[in-house]
Amino acid sequence: MGLSARGYMWVMLTLVSLVILGAILWQIWPYMSAIGQYALIGLCIAGVAGLLYLGYTVWHKLVLHHYDRLSRKQQFELEAQRHAEQQQLEVSRLEIKRQREADKVELELMRIKLQQMQAANEHQRLKDAQRAVLLNPGQTAIFPDDAYLKIESQIAPVAALPAGRQAREQIAQHAQSSASDSTVEEIEEKAIPVPEKPTFWDIADLITPERMPLCFVVDTDPESLSYGKTVPQFGTVEDLLSLAVIGKPGRGKTVLLMYYTVILSVCGAETHIFDPHGAMGELALLHGRVLSGMPETARIYYYDRKETMMEAVKALKVEMDDRDQLYRPHVENGQLVNHKVKHPLLVLADELTILADFDEQIRQEYKELNQGKSYSEREEVPSLMYLFRRTVLEARKWKMFFCGSSQSIDASVLPTKVTDALNSRIVFFNSDRKARLVGLEADVIKKMLPLIRRAGPGMTIYDCARWDMPKLGAIPNITIDDMLQFLGVDLEAVTQSWIMESGAAEAERVQQLRLVPNQFRTDPDAPTERLDEDYEYVQQDAQDGSTMANSGVYGGVGVRVRNVLQGAENVPVEPLEGVQNEFIPIPGDKFLTELQQQLVIAHYEDCHDVKEALRRNKLGVGTYYHHACFVLDSLNLRKKRA
Repeated sequence: MGLSARGYMWVMLTLVSLVILGAILWQIWPYMSAIGQYALIGLCIAGVAGLLYLGYTVWHKLVLHHYDRLSRKQQFELEAQRHAEQQQLEVSRLEIKRQREADKVELELMRIKLQQMQAANEHQRLKDAQRAVLLNPGQTAIFPDDAYLKIESQIAPVAALPAGRQAREQIAQHAQSSASDSTVEEIEEKAIPVPEKPTFWDIADLITPERMPLCFVVDTDPESLSYGKTVPQFGTVEDLLSLAVIGKPGRGKTVLLMYYTVILSVCGAETHIFDPHGAMGELALLHGRVLSGMPETARIYYYDRKETMMEAVKALKVEMDDRDQLYRPHVENGQLVNHKVKHPLLVLADELTILADFDEQIRQEYKELNQGKSYSEREEVPSLMYLFRRTVLEARKWKMFFCGSSQSIDASVLPTKVTDALNSRIVFFNSDRKARLVGLEADVIKKMLPLIRRAGPGMTIYDCARWDMPKLGAIPNITIDDMLQFLGVDLEAVTQSWIMESGAAEAERVQQLRLVPNQFRTDPDAPTERLDEDYEYVQQDAQDGSTMANSGVYGGVGVRVRNVLQGAENVPVEPLEGVQNEFIPIPGDKFLTELQQQLVIAHYEDCHDVKEALRRNKLGVGTYYHHACFVLDSLNLRKKRA
């Protein structure tokens, strides 16, 4: 019902009147007819029902009014709170604006003060320069300063210039000195802010395939909300096409290489790490493995030995040729394809000077190896430096990247044409000369190099080709554990898997060692196979060897060796009569394991020289010689030499 207050009042009065009328008529109930009684009962029931309904309607109206009042009160409180927050934001904005204006005023006052000091120094320098003028005999100079100093003629040097020319020369020298001094003071006038070094996990969420923080710099835009704070300097994969890093030891070069390995792994890059010092040795566990937390193409290949580096260079040369063919016009599935590229590939080299020495050794080895061969028979030298140069100068269009690190990079490591073609240069603290060798400008070195020296490790001069000028950049501090965790690698599980794979490879190599020349075979028609002399044995300690030695050296060892080499391993071993059963070592001796004894015996029967047999098995002659002689003497094998 949509009645007003007055309508409710009239309805109530009407109902009350009906009730009163019903009560009066109730008094004459006995005197009424049956129809009148029924009418009276209906009238009473209607009046009571009307009163109940009216009471319910009034109660409902009151409840709605109460809730409406509460709603308006809450809305008013929210409006008041919002207004207070807006006022607070406005006050904060005005405070920031006032602070900036105060800072500008303070900077302006400091600039004026500096100009006054420069003017005073310039005035003093002019007075000093005037007093230092050399006059020829008979000449006098008077300068109007505070005391009107009078300078009489001084004895001119033997090679004194004529008066006019001498004055002009001195004025030119003074002007040059003043210009250089003012330039230095102008450079020193603008203070370069130093950024703060963040931790890796504080910025890990900023790394995406589309963009990544190359380093962290100070925001120098006065209009920015982050003015004066450390912010990420974002870039793309293209900014890392070719990169050179130099710096003294302990300044953060290896940390930077690990950080960029993580960045490029997020982009699905295949990373080949050449690390002669083994500073990132834990990455050997990830060699060629799938990185569960990264794209499918992301792989890490780790090389820390010259031999493995040579094989890697050969494989990368094949990969380069393959990418070159894909980039050139070719036909795929009946369609012409041009400029096709594969996933990114990063060649990351630490300690370039050591790798350059490796390269020189490899060249000498292949020079001796190819000596006397015709040109068609010569083997190609797997040159590390040629791989790096080709990656910088040619392979960038195939999405192959190079990142090299060293304490210095001169022409003996990378030629000038390569350093000039670098896309970016990162300089940790180093000498001015080495910073110039990598391509950094002299004025940048003069302004920024002292700052990163005081800032400590992780601070760099970052010179990116896309930027207008180099910047002071901070590199996040990342460890091997952080790197493995970010890549989604369980170090313990990978270690166990690596141990199992190494054990399987070990067993396979031992099985291959059982294959020997035909003279040891029962079947003369069997194909000739050789012992694997390049096998690196796992050396057991003296305690394991002494346990075997103390149990007695049996003459059946020689019989067992022959049986093993022929494939009859289950032939029973019989001890040889009259054999000495105990080996007494001298200080420095080591014991041969049972497998090593078998291999030494097999090589000795081929060369009849104990030392040569030990060398073929890559065992130390000085430490294993006496035990090897003891084993051979016990088996009466050394008599064959006579």
